[in-house]
Amino acid sequence: MEKWKNGVGERVETNLKKELAKAESVIEVQMYNRVTGEYSVQLTNSRCLVVNPSSRECSCGWWQGQGIPCKHAMTVIKKDKKWVYEYVDVVTRLPRRQHAT
Repeated sequence: MEKWKNGVGERVETNLKKELAKAESVIEVQMYNRVTGEYSVQLTNSRCLVVNPSSRECSCGWWQGQGIPCKHAMTVIKKDKKWVYEYVDVVTRLPRRQHAT
């Protein structure tokens, strides 16, 4: 783990880059609720999602299921000038166990 760039393994790094490449579908990010820290994220297909970086949730559900910020969350994190790697779930950072064959 000490050799990992940005504190994540190659698999997580690859997934983050794939999601970031899809971020062009986000056209606008606005603070939605200052009390809860939620953001409204407008997509090119007119869909609107809610992202909460502090609870690590996006209404698309991808972040909660994968432990890695989705493209919507990454856009919000970057807008806040935060480091996206801080928002990767700790368990997701760990390497997958190798099974003996």
